[in-house]
Amino acid sequence: MIETTVHSGLKSASGLTLLAATTISILIYGMIAAVAGSIVPQLSTRMQLAPGQIGSLFLMQAAGMMAASLAFGPIVDSRGKKAGMLASLGLIAVALASFPQTSSQIGMFSCMALLGLGGGGLTTTASTLLSDINPGRRAAILTLTKSSYGIGGFVTPMIGATLLSGNTIALCYVIAGLAFVLLAVMVFIAFPPPSMREGFNMAAAGPLLSKPLLYLLSLTLFFYVACEVGMFNWLPKYLMARGLAEITALRIVSLGFALGLLIGRLAFAAVLLCVSARVVAVVSSVVMTASTAALLRTDGATAAGIATFIAGLAMAPMFPSIVAIVGDCFPRATATAMGIAITSGWAGLAVSSRLIGAISGRFEGGIATGMLVLPVFSAILILLTLWLQKKTTTTTH
Repeated sequence: MIETTVHSGLKSASGLTLLAATTISILIYGMIAAVAGSIVPQLSTRMQLAPGQIGSLFLMQAAGMMAASLAFGPIVDSRGKKAGMLASLGLIAVALASFPQTSSQIGMFSCMALLGLGGGGLTTTASTLLSDINPGRRAAILTLTKSSYGIGGFVTPMIGATLLSGNTIALCYVIAGLAFVLLAVMVFIAFPPPSMREGFNMAAAGPLLSKPLLYLLSLTLFFYVACEVGMFNWLPKYLMARGLAEITALRIVSLGFALGLLIGRLAFAAVLLCVSARVVAVVSSVVMTASTAALLRTDGATAAGIATFIAGLAMAPMFPSIVAIVGDCFPRATATAMGIAITSGWAGLAVSSRLIGAISGRFEGGIATGMLVLPVFSAILILLTLWLQKKTTTTTH
């Protein structure tokens, strides 16, 4: 049974409330990750965006995430997790409320950058907070609570395509309103104190930056996030290019990929109680490679949906498992270490989205050729996770 007492000493009731609020924040992040892929078809038509420009739009979001992950790590370590959560949710609410009002490409790119700042800060802060709940079961707790990310990814395309009939403006306002309400609630919730009460200084980052293991973990997140967000951002466009209707494509993303992430994280939360996160990461990488390759060779909605669902299952435990290993290996200045690793993940988002867009626009085969980035990056993950399994141990540094 997962303990609800936060490791830093919060009482059980406060820990349970904090756990619930943090889980909802991850749901909001899942909605953000899905909303970009849901609105790309409309954006490309309304703003007359070419594939390369769509890739640049996601690049701006990734740049914001990278900047926030680096900045929020030291802030959370020195100022506390509450400051990080409130700032992140505020940025998300402002960005999503502003998005529907923009009528220019510059405004659209600015909103995506702001959204990236909020999303990157929220991910770093929430991951650090969840890591403190029970260090002995860090991977299982992170995987279980991050299943709400899959819920967010699952419900967002369905809301957009079914309940809101593709109304992008309403979808943005729904998520912005949820972020604002959670921000207001978190003002009154007790949070654990900073992990570095004496304050963060750049000298504290020196030992972290000298650890080769941190770079290996960061590189693993780079290729994993490249694959996951590449699926969310480009799968609807790819499926429509293969002749499927927009609503069908969005439902495959929701009922296939996002639902696979959700079910996979719920299932792997139990698996990670008895199986090493390092072993799970290797197996997941192998299945990711096979399923993404199969997706690009299928025809029809049913076959695409099955391959997409399996890809979601395979990807489900990867992010929380790698983040948990970071927490195990770097118990001091944890938020900073996680921020560095997660920043590398957002760099993967920037590279994959931009690369898929560039290849789609320049090479024969269009987006089908661009999507080959996903199985190639997944294959690289097999090598990285095998190396990670060899280099990591259950003892922290």
